[in-house]
Amino acid sequence: MHMAGAALDPWGSSENLRAMMLNYSLAADSGELVERPGVSLVNSGIAFSAFNAALLTGASLEHPRELRACLQHAQRYFHAKRLPWSFWMAEERVSPQVRQSASIAVNAAGLRWIAQHEGMMADRLSAPVRALPAIEVRRVFDRATRGHFARLSSTVFNLPQPVSSSVYGQPDFWSGTLAGWVGYWEGHPVCCAATQSAAGVIGLYSVATHPGFRGRGFAESITRHALEKARQASGLHVSILHATREGQPLYRQLGFRYATRLDVYVTA
Repeated sequence: MHMAGAALDPWGSSENLRAMMLNYSLAADSGELVERPGVSLVNSGIAFSAFNAALLTGASLEHPRELRACLQHAQRYFHAKRLPWSFWMAEERVSPQVRQSASIAVNAAGLRWIAQHEGMMADRLSAPVRALPAIEVRRVFDRATRGHFARLSSTVFNLPQPVSSSVYGQPDFWSGTLAGWVGYWEGHPVCCAATQSAAGVIGLYSVATHPGFRGRGFAESITRHALEKARQASGLHVSILHATREGQPLYRQLGFRYATRLDVYVTA
């Protein structure tokens, strides 16, 4: 049962996101994680901005010059690697003053804003309000499940298929701490999800349903399965996610509620 009164820590959301993003450094032999003052730099080795990320670390930034310094570290690093990159700015990592003036720093770093996601948290999921499809769920492990996860991600998130395959289709990517799942209906891969257990919470990522199978409860089914498996493995109960506007109604129905906001910027 969802416990609406429980206090949830939004810092767990950004720390879990950072832990999840570190898995992208495993996708290619040239990938790496580099730490600079106040910022982690995740290099996937792949020329796609979303998979090369700068994420703030440490205490909340209180002055705009601190954000400029972090972004300068990232810009120099990724420029030297000749890779496009992204910056993920969680609301709780910056003061109101920094947030209000962030456009100056991100523009100077050659970045443009592309999205704002709502960070949501739940300590327990609400009971289903309808009967859900009994899908077959397989852990992403072998070549087939890796390929299905990659194709679903490509279709739903508008990733170029070669890029999606170069990340999600690689066994090394799944050797990290991310657990992936693919749901099958009548033998067809129709949905997927992934979880990251870190920073005292379970992060839910990459929830996707093939366009031809939407509106039938597949996303909710794979979400519940993935979170329950993560709970059993980790002993954690609090779940977090970063929802698009389209996904927010489903997650509120599941018992998630607002905790923070996440702005995403990419190189122009």
